[in-house]
Amino acid sequence: MVTHFHEIATAYGQEISIKKTKIMVVQTKSSASRMQSKPSVMIEGEELEVVQAFRYLGSIDSADGYLTLEIKMRKMNMWATYHRLKSILLDRHLRIYTRLAIYNATILPCGLYACQTWNISAVDMAAMESVQAQILRRMFRLNPRTPTKDVLLLARGKNGNIAPIECRIRQSQLRYYGHVLRKSAADPIRRTVHCGRPGVPKLGRNYECWRGAIVKAGELFGINVTNDILINDRVQWRRKLHTQMENAEELWCDKN
Repeated sequence: MVTHFHEIATAYGQEISIKKTKIMVVQTKSSASRMQSKPSVMIEGEELEVVQAFRYLGSIDSADGYLTLEIKMRKMNMWATYHRLKSILLDRHLRIYTRLAIYNATILPCGLYACQTWNISAVDMAAMESVQAQILRRMFRLNPRTPTKDVLLLARGKNGNIAPIECRIRQSQLRYYGHVLRKSAADPIRRTVHCGRPGVPKLGRNYECWRGAIVKAGELFGINVTNDILINDRVQWRRKLHTQMENAEELWCDKN
C-alpha cells in the first residue's frame, strides 16, 4: 500500500519524506511476543523506520494501544505551563478566583486536549488527578499531604469552577458520544462505536474499548447511555450533562 501511495504521489509531482515517515504496528503484548520479525517497508530502496510510539498533531500513539506515554507527556505539559505562569498563579495580590480562572484557561487544556476519545486506565486517571491536586495545593499554599478531595472542595468553595479530572474527561466523552450517535447509521465513525476486539479474554476480564469508557461515564453521571432519548437533541443533551456535573462531582468525592 505504501508503494502504491508513493507511485501515485510521484505521478502528481509530490514526494514522500522518508525521514519523517515511520511504520508502527499496533498490537498487544502477547501478539508482539509472537511476532517473529519486524515489518520491512521500502521506498526508493530505503527502509522505513519501525517505531513503538509516534507523535502526531500533539498526541502520542503507542504500539501497545495504551495511553501511558500520552499521559506522561500531558503531565509534563501541565507542569511546564505551571512553571511559566508560576509568578502569576502564586501572586497573593490577585484574587484566588482570578488565579483559578487562569489555571482553567491555560494549564487544564494542556492536560485534557482531545480527552473525549481516550480509553484511559484507572492508573493514568489517578496520575492526572495527582498533578491537578499538586498544582492546586501550591496555589492555595496547603500542606502537601492534604487529601485531593479536600483540595477540590476548597477550590469549589472559592467559585473557581474546579472539578475532578475524571468528571471533566467523562463529561467530554459523553458530549462526543452524543455527537457520534447523531450521525447517520452508515457513518464510519458511528459504526466504530460498536466495534470490539476479537478473541476470548483471559481470566474472565473483558477487553477494554471506548464503548466501555462511555458506560463508565454514564454510571458516573447517572445516565443510561443506551436508552436516553435526550441524546438525539444536542442542546438538551449538553444541558443535561451540565446539570448532572454537580452530582458526578459529589459521587466522585464520596468514592475517593
